[in-house]
Amino acid sequence: MRTILTAALLISLGILPAVVAEEPVRFEEQIRPLLLKHCGECHGPKNQESGLRLDARHTALKGGDSGPSFVIGKSDESELLRRLLSSDPDERMPPMGPALPADDIELLRRWIDEGADWPESDYDREAAKDPRLQHWAFQPLNHVAIPAVTSPVEAATAPLNEIDRFILISLSGERLSLNPEADPRTLVRRMFLDMTGLPPTFERISAFTTSNEPNKWNGLVEEMLASPRYGERWAQHWLDVVRYADTHGFEVNTPRDHAWRYRDYVIRALNEDTPYDQFIREQLAGDVLGADEATGFMVASAVLLPGQIGADEESRRLARQDALDEIIVGTSSTLLGLTVGCARCHDHKFDPITARDYYSMQAFFAGVDYGDRPIRDVHMQQRLNEAAAMEQTIAVLQQKLQSFEPLACSGRTLILDEEDMRFVTFLKQPNGPGTNPVGSQRGYQDDPGSAERIGNISRGRYTWWNNVSGEDVMTWNPGVAGRFSVWISWGAHGSGVHTRDARYVLDRDGDLTTKGDQSDLARIDQYYAAGVREGETEQVPLWSGVLPVGIVDLSATSKLILRSGDTGTGITADVIVLQETAAAESGALPRLRAPVSPLQNTERFAPVTARFVRFTSFETVNSNQHEPCIDELELYAVSDPSKNIALASRGVVATSSGNYSDIGIHQLKHVNDGLYGNSHSWISNQQGGGWVQLELPEPTEIDRIVWGRDRDGKFQDRLALRYELSVSPDGESWTTVARSDDRFAQGTPFDPVQTLLRNQPGDAPTELPAISAELDGLQSEKSRLETPQMVYGGTFRDPDVTWLLRRGD
Repeated sequence: MRTILTAALLISLGILPAVVAEEPVRFEEQIRPLLLKHCGECHGPKNQESGLRLDARHTALKGGDSGPSFVIGKSDESELLRRLLSSDPDERMPPMGPALPADDIELLRRWIDEGADWPESDYDREAAKDPRLQHWAFQPLNHVAIPAVTSPVEAATAPLNEIDRFILISLSGERLSLNPEADPRTLVRRMFLDMTGLPPTFERISAFTTSNEPNKWNGLVEEMLASPRYGERWAQHWLDVVRYADTHGFEVNTPRDHAWRYRDYVIRALNEDTPYDQFIREQLAGDVLGADEATGFMVASAVLLPGQIGADEESRRLARQDALDEIIVGTSSTLLGLTVGCARCHDHKFDPITARDYYSMQAFFAGVDYGDRPIRDVHMQQRLNEAAAMEQTIAVLQQKLQSFEPLACSGRTLILDEEDMRFVTFLKQPNGPGTNPVGSQRGYQDDPGSAERIGNISRGRYTWWNNVSGEDVMTWNPGVAGRFSVWISWGAHGSGVHTRDARYVLDRDGDLTTKGDQSDLARIDQYYAAGVREGETEQVPLWSGVLPVGIVDLSATSKLILRSGDTGTGITADVIVLQETAAAESGALPRLRAPVSPLQNTERFAPVTARFVRFTSFETVNSNQHEPCIDELELYAVSDPSKNIALASRGVVATSSGNYSDIGIHQLKHVNDGLYGNSHSWISNQQGGGWVQLELPEPTEIDRIVWGRDRDGKFQDRLALRYELSVSPDGESWTTVARSDDRFAQGTPFDPVQTLLRNQPGDAPTELPAISAELDGLQSEKSRLETPQMVYGGTFRDPDVTWLLRRGD
């Protein structure tokens, strides 16, 4: 007794420490009420902010979006305590109202440090059950016994099948019975309207109602199922569910030109009685099941077009999420009978779909884009086979057509336009130009000419004119020497002024003050040929658009003068054509070839033996702003006109004056690698100029060179407009075999077939138009067959990485 009293006295005086054992924290009496009171509104059975529920054992231990809410035995490391004690208003819990009392926080600390004991109760076990899974829609199907018909009401109407028995049981409880059976006329109308959406004809109603066939009803059902209208009628329901439309939707509502093929696929699937499981698989994986049209299912809904999306990265990401959301929502509502769109931002409250489920589903579609895709079916292969079968016939016709290509003029050809100040000097100020009438008829702006006449070769826009009389009005100085045939070309003009007796004078020395060397080339009348005064009226020109003047010998200083005649009615001028010739007299028409084409140009010439062939450019389109480009330079031997002998694989060596690049798609080696298009081309390193040369293994007799800028037709820049082709047997002495001089200028209207016909000798065969027409028809049909049919459907690529986005952000 003395010892006890002594100890008590020492404790009271603070000489000995007090050792008093605290009772363990009791969860049900102390912790659960505390959590429900302070945390239950935001983290309880109704709401789980940030994915955290603190009223049930299994969810509290799991934690929320920020991880576990507490670490057992370590309150200092527990997120729950950190949030309760935080001074940051964005982190402190609870977010609204006063902070937890210090005693409550201390109680939670002790509970965690003591091991966070949480005995499982009936409440916890009940909370562990997901109430969403209890919904009747998610219960497994069970066999249900077919009810028997027992009541008088039920017996009064004999059941037709098992479904009727269930209906009759329900009706009997309400003392109701089935309606009487419909009369035959009503049955026919109902059948047609339900199955096809169209009413029956009077004849069909009469045939059914008067028939005594015992199985006529079954026959009518089969008739409806076999009708094409059946698929059209019932496809509407499916297309409504998938939200199909022929347009993109939203404000612009741009048409989807190839969306209708998915619509037709659905109609065809119903009419062909495609099994439902196959029908579904094709719409989700049609690209691997030979049903590309079916992929329209995934992208049937509205979507923003690129122009409707902001340029910033955030807008693009959001638009992509919206596009994927449409696929997910459409797929789930159509195939699952369940909307999952809400789970984009949070777990569903009523359906067992979590945000993680949503983004797991998104991962399946993360490589799907909206767009057109080719339809690769059996019909496509049939079309490709048909197109391939045409190739040999097309090659034969092309070879025939090439035989009509005129020989290139190795001499100089000049088309001297009155507006080209490089050659023209005005002696009198013109009153024009006048504008040519728009149209392609004879003499108009886009007159292409015919086999007998050349059309408008002044590019069809303007015709200079002056109404002075008796005076020189302009001179042309070609600046070349040699023997030339001369033609005068006239285009229609908008002024209405007629030309009478326009006189073209040759001034041989180029000095207009000396008259002794000036001689009339011709006295030209716009409506009559020189010296002709009878025939057609003034309103119909007798001549054909280009009038031969004669042959002249020009020096480098010689000038051609336009001088008015004596009638005083005015003068019009258009173009003078000069073509170097060794002939005794000029032909009826100048020999002019088609304009330079970026696609392909053929240069034919008299056979010549060559080991070296050089292409030299002097000018490109757009005023020499770019270096010339050639995708392929081809040579053809007289002995075998069907094979290109210029290929590097045959030992032909290419050299050049300089290369734009020695790497990438524009290299010297591409000029004779046998591949067409800009992606396999050579470009010079000189703006407008430069040359490329091919050296054959041995001298070969050739008569044709073919070249192009881009045979794929995608690029038209860098095209050589002025060029020269030369050949050499030894690389020292060179002979020009073709120039661009005899080609029409770019923009000049012309007819390809008529141009070829004009350049044929008088005894040439007349089959050229028929060959050209047949070739055009075959090439057009081949192109049509090779062009794949498209469907607006899912286009697939490697999927992006899919992340679980909290609250959809």
